[in-house]
Amino acid sequence: MGLYINKGNEGFRQVRNSEYVDKSGLISVVNKTLFTEKKLSCVTRSRRFGKSVAAKMLAAYYDHSCDSHELFADLAITSDPSFEKHLNKYPVIFVDMTTFTSGVAEEDIVDNIQKKLIRDVRGAYPQVAYTEGDHLMEYLQQIVAATGDRFFMIIDECMEATGG
Repeated sequence: MGLYINKGNEGFRQVRNSEYVDKSGLISVVNKTLFTEKKLSCVTRSRRFGKSVAAKMLAAYYDHSCDSHELFADLAITSDPSFEKHLNKYPVIFVDMTTFTSGVAEEDIVDNIQKKLIRDVRGAYPQVAYTEGDHLMEYLQQIVAATGDRFFMIIDECMEATGG
């Protein structure tokens, strides 16, 4: 398990140990878009309405580095035909934007994200050669070509608004 790739299901486990309202139907919606032209999803909600919880739920569901059956056992998604098909089947890259923006100049944020994610992904895929200077997406494409692994990327942008 890394800092950003294959983090497991601990984030969602903590959510489930708290008061949780089942929103697992979102997984069915996302599953329908996998491997289609509509494969990119954006989950929007008002402030404080569970975007980070949804991100943790999706990460726990898709992440292949853990077994999340028991976390979802009593949720609505288990009755969906796609539940078992995608449960814990993919390497997941989970990006919490707050970890990349704190103390970093605005013009350096993208470079900071790339460097940290590449370092983490290299740790998970040491068998796939990395060429210094490759961008993250180039490296991920090399990994897909070499291993057949298809990545699931979740970006949680839970940043606090500042200013007046």
